[in-house]
Amino acid sequence: MLAYSISIMFFYHNFVRIHQMLRMPPALKAGVTDHKWSIEELVDLMPLLRYNTRPKKTS
Repeated sequence: MLAYSISIMFFYHNFVRIHQMLRMPPALKAGVTDHKWSIEELVDLMPLLRYNTRPKKTS
């Protein structure tokens, strides 16, 4: 769960949050995306996360 929390925080920081110095999200400045993402778009991605992603042990 910690890895998911950190991933969400990094996504928000780079795609949603407008940085004071850049006046836009870093991902938009870098050309990774073509628009500023909204919180709603971030939340819409949540069902795509899989909570059981550990590889199964093979015996």
